[in-house]
Amino acid sequence: MKRMKKASYLLLAVAAITLNTSCQSEVDDIFDEPSALRVETKMREYTDVLTSASNGWAVAYYGNTEFGGYNLLCKFNADQSVEVASELSGADKHETTHYSLGQSNGIILSFDQYSPIVHFFSDPVNPTYGTNGTGFGGDLEFRIKTATADSVVMSGKKHGAKIVMTPIPDGYTFETYLKRVIEVEDSMYATNYDIIVGTDTLKTRRSSRTLVYTDTIEGEPVRRILPFCVTDKGMQFYRNLEFAGKTISNFSYAPNAEFYTEQDDPSVKMGRSIMTPNEFLVEGLWYVKEEGLGTYAAAQYRRFLNTLASFSYADVNEWSLYFVCIGNYESGFGVTVAPTGELGYIPAEYYFSYEYIGDDGIRLWRNGKGNEWIDEVADTGTSFATALAPFGGTSEASARTFLITPDDPKRPSKLTLTDQNTATNVITVYAQRTFFPFGGGDQ
Repeated sequence: MKRMKKASYLLLAVAAITLNTSCQSEVDDIFDEPSALRVETKMREYTDVLTSASNGWAVAYYGNTEFGGYNLLCKFNADQSVEVASELSGADKHETTHYSLGQSNGIILSFDQYSPIVHFFSDPVNPTYGTNGTGFGGDLEFRIKTATADSVVMSGKKHGAKIVMTPIPDGYTFETYLKRVIEVEDSMYATNYDIIVGTDTLKTRRSSRTLVYTDTIEGEPVRRILPFCVTDKGMQFYRNLEFAGKTISNFSYAPNAEFYTEQDDPSVKMGRSIMTPNEFLVEGLWYVKEEGLGTYAAAQYRRFLNTLASFSYADVNEWSLYFVCIGNYESGFGVTVAPTGELGYIPAEYYFSYEYIGDDGIRLWRNGKGNEWIDEVADTGTSFATALAPFGGTSEASARTFLITPDDPKRPSKLTLTDQNTATNVITVYAQRTFFPFGGGDQ
């Protein structure tokens, strides 16, 4: 019996060795190069692709997709320098910085030297996009998924947005390509677009570089956002839009066109319209600045700031005013007042009802509703009424009527609201985000 056990153990050992040798042979057959050599080969291949575009690459750059996409132009050189430009930095501004390829769960393209043009997208504090701590929400490191002479597809290593690079066509320099993008953008710009398939129409509203529309899920309205980037050829969507049985990916630019057509399906059309001044106010988001307040509103805000000095919430007593805005901040139209302290900021949204008067007039009044923060504020015994008073009454009976004057009828950067009953109540509000409008914090 002992001899049989020894023989069995011996057979098992031989079988194990044979099986291991067989598996090892299969592994060796599949991976006939060491991993380090495979990575090195792949990086050489990607370097050849990156440096192959003689005019450089047009990068449809996305961070937080709620802002949409913008053009970053890159010309990669064999010495690991890279020339960059961006439509957000100006067509005539170029820089040379540095890039590298590395390995981390795939091949990573890194912009590893500081460049104001590139870091504009990734810095956590951005003068135009996002909030402090998030900014535009972009990356500096990108995981390469595919790379050919026709396109390079990547994803942000940290935030995951899809990034696509395509070669800049012949005949363009960085400057002329960006000027072409500006030309296409200005010509195709509208505040509202109708996407038309036969007798079906999808109504959308533009916000930054996105189209906002309403879908219906199980009988309930759902807000959707479709990001896009403007190219030399037109409007390219971040992801396909499925509508009326069609798959829609882009619309082609044509000068002075009444309608734009889908590149692959001319039966799909897109028309444009521009909002009226009162629609700009209600559909947009407009920030208060101290210099934009007339005599009446300035006096109300001085009173409000004195009140805020004694504001106490969650055992925090030192608060300043982070921002005030009018428009659709998150969940409805109204005025949002946001004090800030060591716990962060509190965006208290006070909702307003409104009535349009023609194209450039509006009546405004508070309707007693708001987000959850208004109850939190009320529990402290603090009233934000003086911050709200310049914009409207406390009921329809005490509504304020304004004439709205945009500085540009197509793409306003500010709106001036003139109270039709109180001559000293003139308020200019601004499209550009404004933090600490009365001082008291970092601008």
